[in-house]
Amino acid sequence: MNSPRKRRPPGFYLPVGEPAPDGATLAELLAEARRRLADHSQTPSLDAQTLMVKAVGLPRGWVLSHAEAQLDPDQAASYRADVERCAQGVPLPYVLGWWEFYGRQYHLSPDVLIPRPETEHLVEAALRRLAARPELGRVLELGTGSGCVICSLALDLPGRLYLATDRSWPALQVCRRNLAEYQLVEQVDLVLADQLQGLDGPFDLIVSNPPYLTSRAATELPVGQREPRSALDGGPDGLDPVRAIAANLDRALAPGGELLLELDPHQMEEARAVIGAAIVLEGAAIEKDMAGDDRILWVRRVGNR
Repeated sequence: MNSPRKRRPPGFYLPVGEPAPDGATLAELLAEARRRLADHSQTPSLDAQTLMVKAVGLPRGWVLSHAEAQLDPDQAASYRADVERCAQGVPLPYVLGWWEFYGRQYHLSPDVLIPRPETEHLVEAALRRLAARPELGRVLELGTGSGCVICSLALDLPGRLYLATDRSWPALQVCRRNLAEYQLVEQVDLVLADQLQGLDGPFDLIVSNPPYLTSRAATELPVGQREPRSALDGGPDGLDPVRAIAANLDRALAPGGELLLELDPHQMEEARAVIGAAIVLEGAAIEKDMAGDDRILWVRRVGNR
């Protein structure tokens, strides 16, 4: 009697020389994926390799050095299904279920925005302000989404009181999963809230990457079809969330406290005027991103600190 076949562990692949049930080698599957993704991605080869890493559960270096390896049927089917999802317009990070931000990987779902490199400037600006002023002890992020910003701050500068909000319950579940991943559940509180409504302040530092696309842009641009529109649509001129924040700053931002907003480059002066009409400012500045575009609005409230 033949002995029962052992159950294959995750990441198992058929060694070279053992026939694959569907006859497809890793190189053949990658080539097939590149062709399928060519009209849907600017980086079809890299996307094909990244999806293969997910399918086999092994590093990209292994994928690149084992062209003749043959996947088992489940792996091949899963890989082809993921490639087809990308070809149908599902963003690669949603297919993978994660994306990298500020040197770390974060769980994602279609309920949250995909982290972007521009937002790393918001993290860097916040870390600079916190390092320069240890008295900024209560830190709030508005509209946390995946939680990549608040996690980055809490990991790099522990010991502060961190709180993050979002008006989307599913988004908060993604954030909580990332907090658990980095053992931050006890360090970061989560609140279901829209902007500053219902929060007990004051806070010493408030950071946010609010929705800032105009409603028209959020409707017409591809990003509005693929990512949660509620996290993109900032109203007719894109500044409704800034106005909502400004309306509550008098009670929410402590004297001497600071506010950092990631915005569209064309919104900076008007946003600064909106904030300046709500509270008396000690200082304000606009920081540029790596592309040289205005990206971060910083203000400090007058106070005794």
